[in-house]
Amino acid sequence: ATPRSRSMQLAGSALRAAIEKIDAGIAVAESARTVVVQHLGRDAIVIPNGFRFDDFTPATAAPPVSRSGWRGGARPRVLFLGRVDEPRKGLDVLLAAGPRLTGAYPDLEVVVAGQGSRTLPPWCTGVGLVSEADKAALLATTDVFVAPHRARESFGIVLLEAMASGAAVVASDLTAFSDLLADPGGRAPGGTPGRVRGELGELFATGDPAALAGAVVSVLRSRDPNRTERARQVARHYDWSVVGAAVRGVYDATLATAPGAWRDGAS
Repeated sequence: ATPRSRSMQLAGSALRAAIEKIDAGIAVAESARTVVVQHLGRDAIVIPNGFRFDDFTPATAAPPVSRSGWRGGARPRVLFLGRVDEPRKGLDVLLAAGPRLTGAYPDLEVVVAGQGSRTLPPWCTGVGLVSEADKAALLATTDVFVAPHRARESFGIVLLEAMASGAAVVASDLTAFSDLLADPGGRAPGGTPGRVRGELGELFATGDPAALAGAVVSVLRSRDPNRTERARQVARHYDWSVVGAAVRGVYDATLATAPGAWRDGAS
């Protein structure tokens, strides 16, 4: 989602002949579709990203909740997942919120996972780049997943993975995240974009450490298993069994109206 991208404008002009040969386009969100319309002069069908829901379900990935009620053990766990040295992923916002977070929960465990190198404060545990299996295990033992991204996000696949795992979600109020957390219909194929912001998770003002800390503390103090279960069920609609069928539908419709040589040779 780069609505003011000079490079996209230049690419649109340079690739005009190739773009005109495209029979159908797919954008993962309305914000991404807007970029295509503005910079490339083409329309696109909105179909979200998909993921393997079963890889992140608590039934297969999570241990029993501890006696304390926290999913990861005797103390609450917050997880950041993303490139630690990429400013737009927003780790600096989470780190700046640290004093407020640890002030409210002195025993809070903040886990930072992702590629890149960065010095972390003592109250953070850095685990580096993790495998898909380890990522699922981390999410399954996380109480709050934080997505403090700053810009240029057109979808929220990491939010879906957290939702499927049963973790509560706190995210910056980028349009892509707001849309995904707004409505049980969400951006799932056939769904209706929601009007209630943050129904499935907490949103905070992008780039605001105090707002991030307030959202995380609010979620930890008022844990809502019904809300996280609703979010988990919404995430199920983004499984590839649903999204893949929608993508195939675009190909089928395109082939049905294509020239005979295309249609006869297609498989």
